[in-house]
Amino acid sequence: MRQGHPILKRPEFTQADYLACDHLGLLPFNVNQLGVIDAYLAQLGLRRHVKVVLPYFNNVPDLLTQSDLIFTTSRRFAQAHAAALPLAVVAPPLPFPPMRFYLLWHDRTHRSGACRLLREAVAEAIVGFQQSPPGSARAAPMTPTVT
Repeated sequence: MRQGHPILKRPEFTQADYLACDHLGLLPFNVNQLGVIDAYLAQLGLRRHVKVVLPYFNNVPDLLTQSDLIFTTSRRFAQAHAAALPLAVVAPPLPFPPMRFYLLWHDRTHRSGACRLLREAVAEAIVGFQQSPPGSARAAPMTPTVT
């Protein structure tokens, strides 16, 4: 969320606050299913108010700085952007399970040498994060946070 978001003025960020906020969401990779956050909330019998949905992560940080939307994502993603933008990162008021991320690509780029190199570089970077020494910032699990 943006620094200065009205919810930050409250003494505690509660589950009721979280659910009542206007959320920024991402299109799920399968439009016939809920995204990971909403699927988990549904298991608990809860529902958040997703006001804006984007197809990609790349516009999320800028939109957050210009609105009162909040976004639930991995702590790494949130902290990386909060270091450069006026964003606040807070712990969610309910325990989310670890998140899983996928590399997806279109069939037409499956045999592309450039796309294959990019996928391999991303996979190698992920392995590097997973093999970082315990306690390092890179070794932190991909647990959700609210930005």
